Amino acid sequence: MKGFLLVLLAAAPCFSQTTWSGLQFGMTPQQAHLALNDRPSKDRLVPASRVGNTDSPEMFFIDVQGVSVGQHKGDAHLRFDEDQKLAQVSIAFITFDKLERKAACFEGISNEEAATRSNMAVEISEEMIGRFGKPVSETGSFPTSQELAAFYARGTVTGFAKIDAGKRIWRTEGQVIEESLSMPCGSLFLMITYKPQTKEL
Repeated sequence: MKGFLLVLLAAAPCFSQTTWSGLQFGMTPQQAHLALNDRPSKDRLVPASRVGNTDSPEMFFIDVQGVSVGQHKGDAHLRFDEDQKLAQVSIAFITFDKLERKAACFEGISNEEAATRSNMAVEISEEMIGRFGKPVSETGSFPTSQELAAFYARGTVTGFAKIDAGKRIWRTEGQVIEESLSMPCGSLFLMITYKPQTKEL
């Protein structure tokens, strides 16, 4: 019996910290697909590349569509390491204006769209604070609703307004969680990243 139990333990998958949506760092892509249940997802392989003197290895992702935080929709990107083990989960909320189609920054952003982007930035940040508490580190800017209203009002009138990019970091539940926010030209880039906590992080 003892030998049988040892065989079972050896055969069982060895996962580490649980992260977003019940996934666990160390899962294979197949195990991650099973854990995602019926969520719409797609495999994506990014080939190895070289930019300048920097080499980037081949990377495998699972992209998950229709991720929600409250009423706000985004996409999740599961990154696997060279051993095909889940190493990072990123959730992206992006509203991007293609600058080459516009004569100036903020052009074409309606009051309604400005309000939508402002609500997304503020409400998701509030959800993060409510879920994980005070971050261990915060740099840059996470503007209030009033500050964002002034930002868009100034930008649509003058074609220029700036808010410094912001980053928050939590170390909790065996993870390092980062929230990054930037709003160049009124576009919205909000990224939440989950990584396993290590001695280096």
